[in-house]
Amino acid sequence: MEKNYILAGPLRAILEGHEVEVLKTLKANGENVQVSWNENVQGWVVCSKNVALVARERAHIVLHKEDRFQFAREMAHVWFDSLEAMQKSGKSIDELKADLNGNTLIGEYIGSQDHQHLVKYSRVTLIFYAVVCNSSSEDCWPCERSWALFDKYGFDKVIIQSLGRFTDYNKMCDTLCQTFKDVAKSEIAQEEEGNVLYFVKRPKTGEAEVMSLCKLKTLEYRLFRKMREKLRNYHARPD
Repeated sequence: MEKNYILAGPLRAILEGHEVEVLKTLKANGENVQVSWNENVQGWVVCSKNVALVARERAHIVLHKEDRFQFAREMAHVWFDSLEAMQKSGKSIDELKADLNGNTLIGEYIGSQDHQHLVKYSRVTLIFYAVVCNSSSEDCWPCERSWALFDKYGFDKVIIQSLGRFTDYNKMCDTLCQTFKDVAKSEIAQEEEGNVLYFVKRPKTGEAEVMSLCKLKTLEYRLFRKMREKLRNYHARPD
């Protein structure tokens, strides 16, 4: 089922005569963050994995006092730091609100010294890798459209590269197999947590479409994460 979910769309697109491009992005090692603007409440919506807070300005962040909002509060402060930096550089906040109304930035909250992760970063920031239309059934925007938005406002973004455009399914699978092996044996210092692959249909006419995504993890990351979880469980056991 997992294979079909990831590769059925690309196979169908190739059989229909379209090119399929495979894009590889770096998988940053942090906490998932999502940011949007809601026109109805005139506020920023900042989400961690489990909760969402709404804040029109930085002072509203503290209104979300429950412990479960801890990550969301930290992320919101970093987001308002970004907004202040944008204003100083002359970028339009109103234009950003228009671009994000009905759309959501997807990224990682990285660099916090208060939360232990396997990859060390030199600064605290929100680093983005996708934009999702809230009312669409598609996984996300085409990558080039998302990266253009990140560049427009100077947001941090993950590294992206193309593994090629394919009209032959077997050749695409050969490339995927080699990529899997290369990522698996890479070090955390090089590939961090791993990579995310985007399978993008490139029709001869019309806009590109992201058909599916999948994650590749380095073996070193998997090993360290397993060790961390075992140590955490051991430490949590009663004496």
